[in-house]
Amino acid sequence: MIDFPSLEEARALVNAYGTKLSAIHHVVYTPTIRASCEDIMRRITVHESVSSGQAALLLSIFAMTCCFSSYIMQESLPPFLNSVEFASHLSTLWVKSSLDCIDHSRRARGGTVEDVQASIVLYLLVFNLEGYSPRGRAIFQNALSTARELSLHRVDFKSSSDVNLTDSEFIQKEIKRRIWWHLVSSDWLLALTGGPQEGTYQTQPGHMAVNLPRNINDEDFIQRPHDYERPLSEPTAMAYFLHRVAFSEICRKIVDTLPFHAVKSGKFDYNQVLERDRELEGFLQNLPDCLQLDDSGASLAEPSIWPIQRYVMNLNFHARRCKLHQPFLIRNSTNPGYSHSRTACLRSARAILAIQQNLKLEMDLATIPPLRFIVIIHYCFLATTVLVMDLCLNRSKETEETQIADIMSAYRCLQEVQGTLPAVATFLKAMSELLGRYDISINHNATPTRLVNAQMEIPTDLGDTGTSSLPYFELGGTWEDFGTLGHETTYPSWDQLFSEVESRFI
Repeated sequence: MIDFPSLEEARALVNAYGTKLSAIHHVVYTPTIRASCEDIMRRITVHESVSSGQAALLLSIFAMTCCFSSYIMQESLPPFLNSVEFASHLSTLWVKSSLDCIDHSRRARGGTVEDVQASIVLYLLVFNLEGYSPRGRAIFQNALSTARELSLHRVDFKSSSDVNLTDSEFIQKEIKRRIWWHLVSSDWLLALTGGPQEGTYQTQPGHMAVNLPRNINDEDFIQRPHDYERPLSEPTAMAYFLHRVAFSEICRKIVDTLPFHAVKSGKFDYNQVLERDRELEGFLQNLPDCLQLDDSGASLAEPSIWPIQRYVMNLNFHARRCKLHQPFLIRNSTNPGYSHSRTACLRSARAILAIQQNLKLEMDLATIPPLRFIVIIHYCFLATTVLVMDLCLNRSKETEETQIADIMSAYRCLQEVQGTLPAVATFLKAMSELLGRYDISINHNATPTRLVNAQMEIPTDLGDTGTSSLPYFELGGTWEDFGTLGHETTYPSWDQLFSEVESRFI
């Protein structure tokens, strides 16, 4: 038996989702889900049967809204969500209920579009709370499989012009495009994310016939001709979505340029790596102001415009750029020809930490929800690992104090959130264990004199910043072995450390 809220409570949950939470994926047409909510709640009241797929989607929306209820203006939510503990309990309950409905729908009907939409909402929720966990990946795989069964990869294979469609037909078709391209871009992004799926993707560009969704607001479905489209620079409800797709295409190219076995075997073309990096740079420079951050990690636009999308986009960018250059950061100690990779990797690692601090600042100003999600913490750990690797393999008297200060700042960022997110304590312990294997230990109780903050500048060079000595970073007795690692080119040990750090948190 599934527990549903009252009609008024359901309306409030759906409205809060539509105004605050749907922008990050935008695969649901809000007027349709509002109408579906009314129909489902009416059917429940009169004891009529309800579509499993529609119920799954509605329950997934309830679950996401409850999970992030403390980040939404309370006057717009049902009173029972005033308790964070109870809201979390309801979110867990409705996640399970939604998954049950999806499973029933797949068995009974082979799956529906609503099943795919519900799965997208659920795997994003799970990824944000658990990291790239097995459960989240399973939900994503089910969504992709069901989408193929519904032929969403062939939406435009034999279609006529959108101009000839009714409004209802056009909306349905455009939502299917959004669903498919969201899944495709997620697949390509996951291919450049640590875990068992790293280095692989399932959706080939030549194996689909789906046009990109239009850059329009939902109001344009009814108010504009069906061939209408706004400039990509205009901050519509779909602009972030389309920039995310463009970014994922570069990630797919990176995976093709550097297969997971290429670096270990030495069979790669570094010029192609530099070409991919130029594509990344071009992508970042061409983002509209609403998605841009300056060198301190602060917004170039009014903070209230696209707040969540802006930070997610930039964190994703710098995390993947670190992934591209990390193998060559390690090898820079013996081959100066990789110096560009070292510079780019360190800039992105420091950018991640600066962004995390600006997130905290904007949380305090209540301009965005507190994004203390596992995925963001995961990125902070990756940035920390990059900084530790650089200190171990590229140490010099001129940069050592700055490198140590950066690492301590990263640890301080993580310590600040472990009280509100218990999983961070587990992460800190795991990181300490991993570093301990290489005789590096961090005194977690120490207070660094230099912190990454909202005004932190991401240096363009690697020179000394005049930071005072920080005695609380301790190196084990075999410190010299780290230099030997680099000079003897035993790089797999360091590649393994990076991979292990990443996979431990997934």
